[in-house]
Amino acid sequence: MKTKTIIFFIILLFSKLYAENQKTFLHFDGREGEILNAISDGVIKDLGFDEEKGMFVTVNYEELGMSVTYCNLKSFFVKKRQHIKKGEKIATIGMTGNVVNAGVNLSIEIDDNIFLFSR
Repeated sequence: MKTKTIIFFIILLFSKLYAENQKTFLHFDGREGEILNAISDGVIKDLGFDEEKGMFVTVNYEELGMSVTYCNLKSFFVKKRQHIKKGEKIATIGMTGNVVNAGVNLSIEIDDNIFLFSR
């Protein structure tokens, strides 16, 4: 539990928290085309396109006890159900969702509770 709390705190510290239309999400500024890497070993749970999320990928980080959905991506380096290692390339940052500047919006699911959800 200590690891989860530290990771959550770091994420909050280095991101911008937005709330609009009763939708809350974390936003990390970035440049279009920058590479997004895995924060730990995990499995690609889902990926695709959604009008609000844009291109997205959901990674289940079992070791950390959480899943993270990264949104507004430009391209993928992974496939659904693929096992990934810490530091492995997941995707590139884009502007494919409901955004005004490049960056990554994300939501975090810990023990089936969704925090900072970006739908």
